Amino acid sequence: MLNYPVIPLSQRRAAIPVSTKIASALSWSLRMLSRGYWRWRTSRELQALDDRTLKDIGLSRSEIGYVATTHAGERMRFLNGEPLGLDR
Repeated sequence: MLNYPVIPLSQRRAAIPVSTKIASALSWSLRMLSRGYWRWRTSRELQALDDRTLKDIGLSRSEIGYVATTHAGERMRFLNGEPLGLDR
């Protein structure tokens, strides 16, 4: 005889419906597409600036990728209603 523990119905997890899983996957995909778009857009706009303008705002060309990625993440947190900057 197998010795499996008996879990009361009140403590069992309900199965997550497939429609909920699909909606969650679509939501995640849209968030990642949006983040990629904002990273690309920020990078494109910064790359369009000349070296002098970048220096005026305290950036070098080698930092553009980092800044674009950080900006995209901050924008997504803002759109999700999360606190930004020092408020975290």
